[in-house]
Amino acid sequence: MVQDPHHRIHTAMAVMDKKKTSTDQKVLELLKVMQGKSTFTDLMYALDKFKSDRARIILDSFLLANTPHDVIRRATDVPPAVIQAYRDYIFDVSVFRDHLDKIDYVSHSKQYLPRDQQAFYEAALNQGGEYITWLLNRGSGRPPKEALENIMTEGLFMGQSHRGSDPTSERARQARSWFQLAAQAATNLQRLDPRDDVDALEELRLALTKDNSVQTADDKDAPQPDTILH
Repeated sequence: MVQDPHHRIHTAMAVMDKKKTSTDQKVLELLKVMQGKSTFTDLMYALDKFKSDRARIILDSFLLANTPHDVIRRATDVPPAVIQAYRDYIFDVSVFRDHLDKIDYVSHSKQYLPRDQQAFYEAALNQGGEYITWLLNRGSGRPPKEALENIMTEGLFMGQSHRGSDPTSERARQARSWFQLAAQAATNLQRLDPRDDVDALEELRLALTKDNSVQTADDKDAPQPDTILH
C-alpha cells in the first residue's frame, strides 16, 4: 500500500473542516498555524511553500532524494530551519521503509500530478538532488571526471539493454552507438589527468628504490668472484 508522506497536512485540513479528529501534536501545531494562532514562523514559511504547487514539488523531490539540507538551501535559498519544519510537519519521509516504497509512491503519483511536476519526482529517484539543482539552473558542481564516469556507465548499460534483440534491428543499432559513447568516455577518463601517469611513475620509482639489495664487489658480505657460477 502506498503511504502518503503528506499525511499530517492532509489530516490537519480534515480536522479544520471538522471531518476528522487527531491527537498528533504535529497535526495540532499545523492546525494552529493554519488558523493563524501560532508564532511558529518556520512552519508558517514551510506552509507557504506547500501552498505553491511548484515549490511543493521541488522541496518534496529534494527530500525524496535524501538531499542534505544545506544543498537544498543553496539551490532554493530556503533557510535550513524551514526545510526541517517542512520535513517534520509536511513531507514525512519516514513513511518510506525503503527505496521500493519511494518507487511505488512516485509511480502512484502519475495518476494525479501534471507531467512537469511528475518529472521532478522521477528525477529525484533516477538522478538525485544534484540533477534537481541543475533543473533549477543553479549548476551542479560536478567535476569532469565524475561526469565522464556517469557517461561511461550510462553508455555501457544502455548498450547492454539490446540483448535478445535482432542484431539488424534499430534497437541493436542504437546499442552500438551507446557502446561507442561508453568507449569514448572511458578513453577520455584515462586522458583526463596527466598527473595519474606521473603518480604511477613515482610509485614505480619508490618501489624500485625502497629495497636495493644489489651487492657490489666492495661489500664485505659479497661472495668471492671465483665462487660465482657463470
